[in-house]
Amino acid sequence: KNLQALLKLSEGYSGSDLSALCKEAAMAPVRGIPASELKQMKAEQLRKITLQDFKDALRVIRPSVGPESLKAYETWNDRFGTKATTS
Repeated sequence: KNLQALLKLSEGYSGSDLSALCKEAAMAPVRGIPASELKQMKAEQLRKITLQDFKDALRVIRPSVGPESLKAYETWNDRFGTKATTS
């Protein structure tokens, strides 16, 4: 359910955009923890990343490619790209 929501929210994001989005969301549990405490914490002590972290990250990380450019890439791929085949 959360993955489907995230897919819809991040529609139009490039692979690079999604990578940046994930990195931004992954930092959310760390932010706000004083450095002195963070140095002594184990990774297991951090809270898990939530859908809200991704929603917050979506406000910071925006798509770097516009819809027109994405359409041009799709057209190019349809014309010149490789097609996956199943055996």
